[in-house]
Amino acid sequence: MSTLLNPPASNEAITPAQCRAARALLAWSQQELASRARVATSTVADFERGHRNPIQQNAEAIRGVLEAEGIAFRAGGAVIGPTLPAFADRKDAGLPIRWVDATDLSQWAERRDGQGSLPTLLAKLARANRPILLRFPSDEGVQHAGWDGVTEASEASEYIPLGVTGWEIGTQRDRIASKADDDYKKRSENPLGLIPAELTFIFVTPRHWPQKEMWAQKKRAENIWKDVRAYDGDNLVHWIELYPAVGLWLAIALGKRPAGALDLREYWLEWALATQWQLPSELVLCDRDESATRILRWLRGPSSVLAVKGESPAEVSGFVYAAINQLPANLAEYYLCRSLVVANSETARLIGDSATPLVIVVLDPEPGPAQALAKKGHHVLAAYGQDASSSGDAIVLERPARENIKIVLEGVGVPSEMAGRMARDSSRSLGILRRLMPSSPGRVPAWAKGLPSQSLIAALLAGGWDESSEGDKSVLSRLADMPYEPFAASLAGLAGNFDSPLRKVGSVWKIASPRDAWGLLAADISPSHMERFAAVALDVLSAADPRYEMPAEERWYASVRGVHPEFSKNLRNGVGEVLIILALFGKLASSVPSAELQPDLIIQRLLSGADRQRWWSLSRDFQLLAEASPSSFLSALDDALGQDDSPVAVLFGHDTSPLFGAEHLSTLLWALETLAWSPDYLGRAASILGALDELDPGGRYTNRPGSSLRTTFLLWAPQTHATLEQRLRVLDRLRARFPKAAWKLLLGILPTEHDSFSPTPAPLWRDFSTPTSEIVTFELIERGALAITDRLLADASADISRWVALLDRWGNLGARREEALNKLKALVPFIADDVGRNALRSKLRAILHSHRSFRDAAWALPEEELAPFEEIYNAITPVDLIAEISWLFDTSVALPNPIGTRWHEDTQRQLQGERRSVVEAILTNMGLDGLFALANAVQEKGYLGQAIAEAEVGNPRRGHEIIVRALTREGVVGLGVARGMIITMYPMQADQWVTDLVDEMQQIGAKQESLLAILLALPPSSRAWSLLRELGANFEEQYWKRVPILWINGEREDTEFAVSKLMDVGRARHVVHLVGLRLHTGLTFGSDLLVRLLIEAALQPAEFDADHNDTTMFQHYVAEILSVLDNRDDVPATEMLKLEWIYLPVLEYSQRPAKLIIRELASNPQLFIDVICAIYKPSEDSRVVEETVANQEQVTNRARQASNLLRLWNVVPGTRPDGTIDLAILEDWVQRARQLAKSAGREDISDQKIGEVLACAPSGQDGIWPTEAVRELIESVRNKNIEIGLMIGRRNLRGVTTRLPRDGGAQEHDLARTFSEWSRATALEWPRTSAVLEKIATSYDYEARSHDNDAEKLDW
Repeated sequence: MSTLLNPPASNEAITPAQCRAARALLAWSQQELASRARVATSTVADFERGHRNPIQQNAEAIRGVLEAEGIAFRAGGAVIGPTLPAFADRKDAGLPIRWVDATDLSQWAERRDGQGSLPTLLAKLARANRPILLRFPSDEGVQHAGWDGVTEASEASEYIPLGVTGWEIGTQRDRIASKADDDYKKRSENPLGLIPAELTFIFVTPRHWPQKEMWAQKKRAENIWKDVRAYDGDNLVHWIELYPAVGLWLAIALGKRPAGALDLREYWLEWALATQWQLPSELVLCDRDESATRILRWLRGPSSVLAVKGESPAEVSGFVYAAINQLPANLAEYYLCRSLVVANSETARLIGDSATPLVIVVLDPEPGPAQALAKKGHHVLAAYGQDASSSGDAIVLERPARENIKIVLEGVGVPSEMAGRMARDSSRSLGILRRLMPSSPGRVPAWAKGLPSQSLIAALLAGGWDESSEGDKSVLSRLADMPYEPFAASLAGLAGNFDSPLRKVGSVWKIASPRDAWGLLAADISPSHMERFAAVALDVLSAADPRYEMPAEERWYASVRGVHPEFSKNLRNGVGEVLIILALFGKLASSVPSAELQPDLIIQRLLSGADRQRWWSLSRDFQLLAEASPSSFLSALDDALGQDDSPVAVLFGHDTSPLFGAEHLSTLLWALETLAWSPDYLGRAASILGALDELDPGGRYTNRPGSSLRTTFLLWAPQTHATLEQRLRVLDRLRARFPKAAWKLLLGILPTEHDSFSPTPAPLWRDFSTPTSEIVTFELIERGALAITDRLLADASADISRWVALLDRWGNLGARREEALNKLKALVPFIADDVGRNALRSKLRAILHSHRSFRDAAWALPEEELAPFEEIYNAITPVDLIAEISWLFDTSVALPNPIGTRWHEDTQRQLQGERRSVVEAILTNMGLDGLFALANAVQEKGYLGQAIAEAEVGNPRRGHEIIVRALTREGVVGLGVARGMIITMYPMQADQWVTDLVDEMQQIGAKQESLLAILLALPPSSRAWSLLRELGANFEEQYWKRVPILWINGEREDTEFAVSKLMDVGRARHVVHLVGLRLHTGLTFGSDLLVRLLIEAALQPAEFDADHNDTTMFQHYVAEILSVLDNRDDVPATEMLKLEWIYLPVLEYSQRPAKLIIRELASNPQLFIDVICAIYKPSEDSRVVEETVANQEQVTNRARQASNLLRLWNVVPGTRPDGTIDLAILEDWVQRARQLAKSAGREDISDQKIGEVLACAPSGQDGIWPTEAVRELIESVRNKNIEIGLMIGRRNLRGVTTRLPRDGGAQEHDLARTFSEWSRATALEWPRTSAVLEKIATSYDYEARSHDNDAEKLDW
């Protein structure tokens, strides 16, 4: 293969275009590539549209699967892959189609553009034959040195030789042979890297040259080249006749365009250039990947008709061009050089006689001619618009997603905000999008021609509605001034079209593109229309939400209780959107005086004097109201917040629910954040946010007024178009009016090393941008940071709590740190209250500790900056010794002067030393009274006890004296100190020391708590327990109730003794943790003890567990203990069944789920009926009467447990060890169970539950679910309740599903197809099973459409 045409391999990362080309070569969809590469489809889609590059691992996976299929990526972006099949030759001869003749070519050669484009003509002719590698410089390129063209063909044709061919072109009128000789000699002497003996030399002239063959024979005789040829104008005319698409291109260039025939590429460009920004091919391919892949696969198959339906035939033609253009250039040109667009049947018939097969795009064709063309060997694409009918198997082009339209528009230079608005206003319609961005006035759609109907005007003013809501229907009737039924009937014909003013999904209607429709219809809105709209808007938006009257914890299931707002959210959103459009484009309603002022009046009336219920009811509408009338909205909010008991405060509440709950403040915050983008509204919006922040009681949600303020005023990413100076002016106003909120805001926007934020919502309709935007630079951020720091230092003043907060941000004060330090030093003498001094001292201690512990960290302050902090720290040291040192015994201690390099070990050693030192100092200076005064002041009494035990206290008797006093005279504080001392001293003393201490306490009559304190400080062991027995039963009970179970770490005998004692005092649930931990260490326990433990633990109530960790570990250890018992042969099966029954809910999500009781259900019909009877009462017609049980709580609990068991039951009766099912055993079990159920009066529900467990059956040997044994049972029993249960069970087995928001019902569509296929496959042998499978398919199909509708509404 020639290196001129085959660039070297490339190891560079593949580009999005290469990925698309490679997929197109393989005719793979994005989903197929993603599946093979094991990446998400969105990863491929985002990469190909240039939105996001995949991580290296995913990029390598994508490249790897493509290269494994024979794709090669070359330098310069080339992509080479498997050879594509060429179009099959026609079976009949066909006729030449001549649109140019030799005279045309000769005249064309006189023109400069003809001379420059002749290489292009040859390239098109070469490529039209079959896919080929070639290079033909054109236009200015023909003036450069080198071959005029090089081709490399894998097989020969009439005009293209096999292998490499060098081409030279001459366009002069005279001396043609001389030019041919010169070119021949030049290339013979310098073939430019090619080997003459291995290639063909061809000279081409568009002139008539009768001697061409004589010249070629003469040159061939020289044996320099493998072959020599010469083509003149006559040859070119015959060559062109073979490929009408190439002939059409040339005819158009010559000004001889044939009527009714169009070049596919030219037709695309006309469509794409009709807009202000040229539309790229990516736009018509957007979210249509599967359809584009079908086009490519169709081109590789035999000739046929393929119908494609879009908004217009022109869009379909553009889509076909874009689909082909994904291929590498040489292959795309092969198809394009065979492709034509025809506008009428007459032209189609003419072109159909072509001698070579073509791709013929027929616009709105009649069925007959299209099929006739296909029979002649052509690929015929029937391009239909929205108004045309088409066959049921036609490709219907998908609407592109709004976000993807935005991305594509940004890619062609449309500003981001404008791209977002256009994407939204287009309503995912490319026809509407083109009207929104015309390069010149375009066509008016049919629905906007003439006088629009009253119904269409009413729909325009409603914006959207849900016809399942009676309230919505009444509003539309008012707007249209007619009953709803005829109103809806008059709009029905518009809802299904692509380029339509209306969309309808399920019961919901919406104006597709309000901006587009308003521009086309607003002039026909009359004053009476506007009067009706104003009344309706006020009624809809002021309607009280009945859910307000419900308790907050019950609102989540309001719909279940039949409590609904009077009007749907679709209507409320629609009306709100119309208010915005009216405010912005009201002047287009030229018949209505001052229409643009209506939103101000409506919102003023709506919010003036609004009570709590109205504010709450409007909580989902604030963004629309704010954008419709910013001034009225802000004024009403300001007035409401000025009231003593502000009704707006109701928005701080939240509703609880079993899952997530709901809150009502966020939309108000988003509305204010939106208005804050405008410099005109920033001050008012910030003032309201400040008022809300100071009113905010806090809550579980992160959307808070303070967060909104911070995000808006961020120095490095301000969410407003206001300049820095404007923002600082607003901040100063906030400091004066809302000092608490302002202080928090200033701290929040002071720049840090690492920060993050979530962008605030931009306005959907209004443009708040300024003519000149302030660019955020490092210099601007630094200037802002200095201004913020100055304000922080000024506002900190003498407030110690603020200085404590500033110390947390000391490293961010930058150049103002020295000034801040001086201010803090000046403040020190005036700090009077102990609380403030202690808070400041604690903060300084923490700073000194952290920075000195990690001196080498990048964030650590140098010692010269830390030294002044230590000076201040020492300057505010309390005079009182106890106050000065008590912090050493806090739960967490930060030492101001940490030493050592091993942070934790050295710091702990230093801390223990300092604690010992202060204990010794206290004893020396203040005696025992001082020591216990310290005990009362410290947080952790045990740490003090430990320090006393380790300190030099003078003599052993003094330590003993301290313990005795702590145990007898100092109450709870003393007991804590004594406990710390004994824990520390016991390892260093003999057992007799403890015995003597206990005896001494008894002799002096110490209280029970003192004796217990001694024993609880000892390691739980037989030694401690022998002392305990001597103290009596009452002591034992209190000890075992309080002993820490995790301290119990003896051998089996001691541990089993402790386990038994702990269970005796009701701590079985705690013991489960102990036993579980000890099992991990290899300790074993007797089976009887383990069974007793599990039974007793189940009888004890669970304790409150704030972090759920204890509950999780309890479940884990129960499962582990049962796993141990599974391997024992001394536990009766009945005991194991009992344990599984007791722990059924606990085991469900454990590593050891219930299994024995599940298998017992599948073998014991009586147990199954017992479970059914525990849950369900006898049916009324069974005449079975049962006595009422007195303990209804026990009945309820038993029913709940039985219900859990049935839900977990997944073993079909008759299941063999290999998973297959024994039909005889299954039939016997079902027969006995049904007989028992009938006797118990619970036949119907038992049948249903039998059906549900049958759903757990595997697929059969034929791959069809359910297995053959279950099918046979269904056919023999012939019971509808079993069949209903089978359907319910199969649906329930699916469990929870996850999907991306715009995936729609793709999963359910796949399931529906699968079950339909199974239904057809079983119809002959198992008809009842087939009917069940078809019903399941139908249910999935219904669910799929519901998900599709939800996905469709996302882009409304």
